[in-house]
Amino acid sequence: MKRRKAFSSCVGVIPARFASKRFPGKPLAVLLGKPLIQHVYERASLAESLSRVLVATDDEEIVRVVKEFGGEALLTRRDHLNGTERVAEVARRCNERFFVNIQGDEPMIAPEEIDKCVDSLRKSDGYSVFTLATPIEADEDIDNPSVVKVVIDLGGSAIYFSRSRIPWCPFDPCTREAGTRVGRSSADSGGKALDRQKTARNLAVSSDKLGCRYLGHIGLYAYRRDALLRVSRARPTALEIAEDLEQLRFLEHGCRIGVGITSYHQMGVDTREDLEAMEKLLSGAGES
Repeated sequence: MKRRKAFSSCVGVIPARFASKRFPGKPLAVLLGKPLIQHVYERASLAESLSRVLVATDDEEIVRVVKEFGGEALLTRRDHLNGTERVAEVARRCNERFFVNIQGDEPMIAPEEIDKCVDSLRKSDGYSVFTLATPIEADEDIDNPSVVKVVIDLGGSAIYFSRSRIPWCPFDPCTREAGTRVGRSSADSGGKALDRQKTARNLAVSSDKLGCRYLGHIGLYAYRRDALLRVSRARPTALEIAEDLEQLRFLEHGCRIGVGITSYHQMGVDTREDLEAMEKLLSGAGES
């Protein structure tokens, strides 16, 4: 696929593991007549900021398939703990200044969001990594551990990432009264107990009134090569292990992570059911 001229020395890397626990062989699963990994590759290739796009995988069959559709692929080690470590292996073999970690299960990845990450990182010498977040709209996502939350400082830098609710916001800012803690029963003015769903909704409103927002992290990262190589060589850190979130290793090693707020929402494929739903969605949208 022909791409527009890139404005920076930046490689887009799509980590692709064959042995997914929930969906083995997911990168090769067929979606509208193409392997899933091909959809991601072609969408990423539309990003103006990328001088190259390649798939980093531990599987020779994935390498073969990528090369068959005209893409670039590198065979990497099998023992990487996460996508960041796989991207770092690519960075050790390339000389570009910037690298982007692109999720391999998002066939509708927005090229402009990739460009936003890269451009923001290029324009700020203070950041080692740049990523994105979007306001959480669904009440049930606030306490869903599969939806990673992030809090940021006034300058837009990440303070912390968690699978738990952050910020906690345990009170109603209008009354300053506690009693809306999730997991505990509380009474309204009529003495009736609030159920968990109502509590979550109240806290979402309270957080907004406080000037806070519940932000869901979007797993798209742009890295500076030197920071990526340095941090990837370090052992997994305590918070990284506790939360099972690889980006915390950067924070624990003192790297600043910039966070851009966007309305974009990830639409990934985690299971075969997700693949079927995605096929219906793309078929209805006229994708091919």
